[in-house]
This record gives sequence, structure tokens and C-alpha cells, in this order.
Amino acid sequence: MDTYGEVVIEDLHIAAMKPSMGRRTFRRSVSDAALGMFRPQVAYKMAKMGTFLVVADRWYPSSQIHHRCGCYLIAPTKMAKALVCSATSELVDRDANAAKNLRDWPD
Repeated sequence: MDTYGEVVIEDLHIAAMKPSMGRRTFRRSVSDAALGMFRPQVAYKMAKMGTFLVVADRWYPSSQIHHRCGCYLIAPTKMAKALVCSATSELVDRDANAAKNLRDWPD
């Protein structure tokens, strides 16, 4: 069985994010998903497997810093999925960039 030695997750404040999530029905479905139980479950299972869980700082802008050059990305709209690098003008996917930044956190 393949396992990872370390997994990094973000410490997100879901309750503070709800007002910017859009429609009321979507906010309600996010609340019903019990996302607060994700971290304790992952911590439990990782301890059982002998893997370390690292929690990235809540204020670390993982999706806003470009993975390659370290500059801040520009969003054309508030909830844009594709961001533009201010240094290279490269189009960057927000989620893939955040995953790469968390993979290398806290370097």
C-alpha cells in the first residue's frame, strides 16, 4: 500500500466564507455537508496510518501567490477560476496553483 509521509491541508474559516458563496441554497448545502468534521477525520486516519498532517496557516494566500515566480495573481472577477500572473501574464488555474503552493508549504 502506498502512503504519503505528509499531507498539507488549509485551515479555512468556512463560516466567514459563507456570505460570499452566492445563493442561499448553496450556502445551506455547504453548511449541511459538515465540513468541520473533515479535519478531525483526516487527522485520525492519518495517525492510524503513520502519516503526518500539516495544517497551513489560515491567512496563507495559497491561491493568490503564483507558484513559479511568487508574485500575486490578478483576478478579473472576485470568483474567477483563472488568474493572471502580474509578472509573466500567464493564465493560471486557481485550484491547481493552490495545490502546488500547499504541496511546497512552508518552503
